[in-house]
Amino acid sequence: MDIPGSRWVEIRIDALRHNYKLIQKIVGDCFVCPVVKANGYGLGAVDVARVFTEEGALMLAVTTVNEGIELREAGIPAPILVMAPFLEEEASLLVRYRLTGTVVRREQLEALEEAYTGSRIAVHLKVETGLGRSGIDLQDFPELVAWMREREDLFEVEGVYSVLADASKIRYTDRQIDRFRAYLEVLEREGVRVSYRHLANSLATLERPGTHFDMVRVGTALYGQLPPKARNRLPLKNPWQVKARVISSSKIPGESSVGYDLDHVTRKTERVAVIPLGWADGLGVVARRRPRWLVHFFWDALIQAAKRVLGRDVEYVIIRGKRYFFVGRSAMGLSTILVDERVQVGDIAYVTMRRVTTDSRLPRVYLEDDRVIRITGPGVE
Repeated sequence: MDIPGSRWVEIRIDALRHNYKLIQKIVGDCFVCPVVKANGYGLGAVDVARVFTEEGALMLAVTTVNEGIELREAGIPAPILVMAPFLEEEASLLVRYRLTGTVVRREQLEALEEAYTGSRIAVHLKVETGLGRSGIDLQDFPELVAWMREREDLFEVEGVYSVLADASKIRYTDRQIDRFRAYLEVLEREGVRVSYRHLANSLATLERPGTHFDMVRVGTALYGQLPPKARNRLPLKNPWQVKARVISSSKIPGESSVGYDLDHVTRKTERVAVIPLGWADGLGVVARRRPRWLVHFFWDALIQAAKRVLGRDVEYVIIRGKRYFFVGRSAMGLSTILVDERVQVGDIAYVTMRRVTTDSRLPRVYLEDDRVIRITGPGVE
């Protein structure tokens, strides 16, 4: 199976399977709910959903109703939790596509009641424990639960959950756990049994067993990235790599500009290569370049400091095992790199790009055991 074009994203399915099994081992009998929002963190929601359900995931989580519909229309049969509170006008879509809605107010339930078609509607109640974004307040919770108990033939309270503000903050997280337990006590008093009590994100899954309950919602870690504040150095595998072929390599005379806005002017004859990736594909609008007076050691230290402050990821590519820095300003679909004689047209550049901002139209090449099993993207049959 030939890889199309001169730029693509390689996604290793075996790495995704490895990460899922590793996390499932950590949580034991607790269920792992893979979060496949934002197009599966850029890896392709449908494809990663298939991988995780093959590995035994009992439920998937997305942010919006439309994300859930995409999975259903692709034939994904597993329960799908829509984590953002749905609008009342979306209730009929939830029922039609058998999506599990997040409820934070009674009006949503009333809309679901109107959309009822004869089968019990599963919902998850989202409760407020300290994130301050959305959720049912504890003082309103008993009344809502009692209202739902009167309609047990319509609704199934399948789950109750909340979202941690910062799992690295031990005391604050402990307070959130205590608040969450207060909601669970209300359910117990009302005689309502739920299948899924869930609170943990990736960081809490790795480091706070007391947050696991029945299910953990894991996104970042499944995709091979440790949460920024993680101390548990879990041996996750990276499934993601952006690649592009060098499409041009030429000598630029001294005192010549490279790229738009004269951002880079050569001091002597330099060799510049071009790759077909730009800011429209997910690269930064302004590519950083290495000042002549800084040696690589100090430049690398400066880059790492800048990444922490600015949150930027792209500053160089790897070609033939060597690091080459961007020069000049990235264009919409092209970028220039300062190279040497070893770099030839057709060489593959390994590029670091943020997963969720990498253009979804770039072909995705799915590999398992170094074998291409599927290619998706424009022009791919």
